[in-house]
Amino acid sequence: AAGDEVSAAFEAAVLAALSGNVDVLLSSPLVRTWEDRLWALFRCKYSRECIEVERAFTFTRLQCSKHYVGSSPADEGCAAELLKLMGTVEELGDGDLLARAEPEE
Repeated sequence: AAGDEVSAAFEAAVLAALSGNVDVLLSSPLVRTWEDRLWALFRCKYSRECIEVERAFTFTRLQCSKHYVGSSPADEGCAAELLKLMGTVEELGDGDLLARAEPEE
């Protein structure tokens, strides 16, 4: 039904914005104007910066976990697994943000 398609579009856009997936967000039918595209690019950039900060903190915590009170080997294993899943922000790529804000022809 049409309502399901609209819900799916909103869900995809929200998840893309929160995860920094600029390609999915820019391909959304909800991103129509150049202002929408610019917002999407900067929102994804912000999300990626947050992911990078969290990744750096997790890496540091993993390296220094023996110094944290109450740290256990299970905590270290979780942090190591999280780092594997997160990868790096550089892998996501930004491209030229302003060029991607240009309207498509």
